[in-house]
Amino acid sequence: AFMAFGSFWLANGLKLIISNYFPEEIDSELLSTDDPGGNFVRQLWILGFVCVLFKQTLAMNKLTTGLISTLIVFQLFACLAEWSLAAEWIQMILGWVLSVYAFFMFAAELTNEVYHKPVFDLRPWHKESSVEAFGTAGRPNMLQSKAIELRTVFHKELDYFKNDDVRAARSATNSSPTSSKTQP
Repeated sequence: AFMAFGSFWLANGLKLIISNYFPEEIDSELLSTDDPGGNFVRQLWILGFVCVLFKQTLAMNKLTTGLISTLIVFQLFACLAEWSLAAEWIQMILGWVLSVYAFFMFAAELTNEVYHKPVFDLRPWHKESSVEAFGTAGRPNMLQSKAIELRTVFHKELDYFKNDDVRAARSATNSSPTSSKTQP
């Protein structure tokens, strides 16, 4: 979900860069159309997506939850910015706050990854939060999530029961694995 959301923001940023630095590439009629209702629907759609991401941050850490909460407030004001000058100013201020906050989060996560220990305390919701949320194949010792541990325990229990069944079957027939090998 975060990757899709990040891709959306990259595409949105690319649109802004093209419209600012290469305006001849986009039809001027598309850029000059004033549509507050359309902007409201667009921002509301983004707000819905951010609210879905908020749930995932509750499994990560408190600073990420704070970042997404600030983004939710930012999106609320972005919905209203077309109709209110005050909402537009608040959106601008929250944009700066979000930029600084997001950069700090990036730097803290990167630093913690480089040093393989928590240099910056990101305030996890519970002890296993960071392992569960960021357990990916490229990160050393991070792919051992609870699901894998449960699966491993389940298979060990199955092996135990299979061995009991084999032992019971062997004792019922009074044959052992070595006796079958010794007979011609």
